[in-house]
Amino acid sequence: AAAKLTPDNLTSIQELGLQSVGIRTAPGGLLVSINGQPLPFLQFTQLTELFSLIDLAGAFGSGDSGMLDSLKGPLEQALPLLQQFGIGMTVNFPGQ
Repeated sequence: AAAKLTPDNLTSIQELGLQSVGIRTAPGGLLVSINGQPLPFLQFTQLTELFSLIDLAGAFGSGDSGMLDSLKGPLEQALPLLQQFGIGMTVNFPGQ
């Protein structure tokens, strides 16, 4: 399932001053940045810990936990390879 932002989501993003969110895999966890500023390292040693983090993010999100749940299967297959190579992405938000 593709992630979809509603107009209300975009308004909230603008009000929070979010210009970009970056994420990069690393051995043992994820590196996350907001507006180019790094956040604390999100460490996990087992996929169940990562899935708990995904569940927590869904609890604070827009209520569409199905979209986040759909990431678990692909993550379980791809994450070991992604962590090995340090793959990352940055999402830039419009209107900033």
